[in-house]
Amino acid sequence: MSARVTATYRRKKKGKAGVDALSARLVLEERATSGEGKHSHTETEEVWKRDLGEVPALAEGLAGEFKGSWTLGIPAELPSSFHASNNSLTRRIEVSVLRGQKELDDSTFDLVVVPPAFSRVG
Repeated sequence: MSARVTATYRRKKKGKAGVDALSARLVLEERATSGEGKHSHTETEEVWKRDLGEVPALAEGLAGEFKGSWTLGIPAELPSSFHASNNSLTRRIEVSVLRGQKELDDSTFDLVVVPPAFSRVG
């Protein structure tokens, strides 16, 4: 079972180029560090990813502002986010700002996903 959430990306455009669309993907990244000091080595791997698709960049508010939204599922079968001194699992949304097929800019946002039992406490 997946939790459904809506993610909305909103910003002002940079420069004079128009913005046509926004593209996004959900990524689960694992990072592991081994060794110590100058002999440490960190490896990073995208262990899971899902394309969220392309949406129109909708004009909003003041001139030059735009937004796009995606409804996505956070798969329950994937492990929760965690960060330790030498290891981490991070979910993030990566958004690309597009004019035609050309990427004008990109942004990355980390998502903290907790196990269902913790989300009900409090």
